Amino acid sequence: MRRCIDLYITLNGYDPNEFFSLLENKLISGWKRADTKEDFNRIMDGTARGFELAQNKILPAAILWLYIRRENKDELYVPNIVPIEKSQLSVSEYNRILAAFSNDIVKPVSESLGVYIEMTSEYYELEEIISAESANALRIFSSCANKSTGIAHPNDRERWFAFVESMHRNNEKIDHEQLTAFLVEDGWNEDRASELADKYSSAYELLTYHLEQNKYADSNF
Repeated sequence: MRRCIDLYITLNGYDPNEFFSLLENKLISGWKRADTKEDFNRIMDGTARGFELAQNKILPAAILWLYIRRENKDELYVPNIVPIEKSQLSVSEYNRILAAFSNDIVKPVSESLGVYIEMTSEYYELEEIISAESANALRIFSSCANKSTGIAHPNDRERWFAFVESMHRNNEKIDHEQLTAFLVEDGWNEDRASELADKYSSAYELLTYHLEQNKYADSNF
């Protein structure tokens, strides 16, 4: 499975605002500091810096935000990259922008300061976020189901319910984006995959409600 990567910077005691300034001084062609009016408060409170990438032949224009982690002032991270001229970045675009920022700007500054850079993996296995039992149930459903009809057939619906029940019984979480991404990579069209992710959320919430109601009823005996 493919996901948006994360960038973490451990400063090892180096002052974060000085580090921000060094990054600004190392900006190469195509990058500039983002200081638009709507971002003024975020920049001025000292918790973040925005860096804007101009559109080029490969990547769209976007603003990358580098934040000081509130619970750990020694760590910086990128919570989001916001496109400027389009509504949404693809996973590939997001990751290439972040990689370019890290390789071209962050690394040259960090190497001379003893600052540690970590980037998460772009690819991961389903078992990294849910149990082997639930992952197996999802794979069985997806491989056997009629991908044009979703869970319309009773057998497909039964296998789908087995996945949802396993997730709920094991108190596991998978978000809409992750489930959609898995289904799309496994051959479902995006609309059908998103619809199934919606159905999963509704079914999970219903099971949670039912369980809570049963606990409440039992406590009144």
